[in-house]
Amino acid sequence: RLHGLGIRVDHLLDFTRAHDCWTWPTKHVVRDIIKPATRDTRGRYAELPELRDLFGPAHVFMSHCWAATWGDLVLAANHGARPDRYVWIDVFAVRQWAGNDADLDFRPVLQRCRAMIVSVSADVAGHGGHDSLATFKATPAEQRAFRDSAAYDAVKSKIFVFRLWFVVEFAAAVSSGKPVVIKWGRARDADDATATGGAANNKVYDTSGGRNVLMNLTYMVDVEASECYKAEDKARELDIIRKEPGGVARVQAVVEGALEGALATLDTNVVEVDAAVCGEPAALAALEINLRSTGKERQRALDVLAAAA
Repeated sequence: RLHGLGIRVDHLLDFTRAHDCWTWPTKHVVRDIIKPATRDTRGRYAELPELRDLFGPAHVFMSHCWAATWGDLVLAANHGARPDRYVWIDVFAVRQWAGNDADLDFRPVLQRCRAMIVSVSADVAGHGGHDSLATFKATPAEQRAFRDSAAYDAVKSKIFVFRLWFVVEFAAAVSSGKPVVIKWGRARDADDATATGGAANNKVYDTSGGRNVLMNLTYMVDVEASECYKAEDKARELDIIRKEPGGVARVQAVVEGALEGALATLDTNVVEVDAAVCGEPAALAALEINLRSTGKERQRALDVLAAAA
């Protein structure tokens, strides 16, 4: 039932435009849109009678932080996607009221999806300087200094690798054999001269400036140190992960690998590989690539291989 409450990405754009919530944190989308709409029914937003036709079985499970920017999540779901891709986003499919414990068991939903996309919002980067993720931290000492800084405290709720529930979702994807795609970017107006990336109506997904952030996060993954509001939740969920084949070490390694994959996609802009991972192979199949060729065509083939690997 929950898996059937994915939203089509073009309808997700319509929702965001209609409510003009591009720059809101996701938690405010829940507070100011989802909860008022479901106050009378205490049900799921996706099951409101007037909205049911917008939802269907999900192809991709979206993992995101509620403190991060909603518009960045929306364009991560659309980046390189076919317009008929359905994505599962918890704010629509999970009851946002007391008594929703049954909705919180997301593992069966993830098992029915083709892949998981992790949205990393560009607003975690900061504005440069030693205490910003936008500045590469080359040594363990610099990485520890960031974890001890006020800058870390300001953004930790927006960064997936520091959050327990992301680790739980990632571990579930690993145990289910589901591929994971990490997307970095920000939603910007299409007429912004600094914006890059694929356009989505009047917005573009700007993927510039993410290299140092993703490199920093690759070296800062620490499953055991992930944070959670309730200590009992952390103890329970980490115990589940430890009992899986490979345990914490396997999850840690796959998170780091997925971040390296995100770096390759960011550097080469091979979104066709991400789409193929999500069960949409047509764009990748249409690429004209040949390792035996020379020049730009050969380089493109190498870029595709790097992103896929």
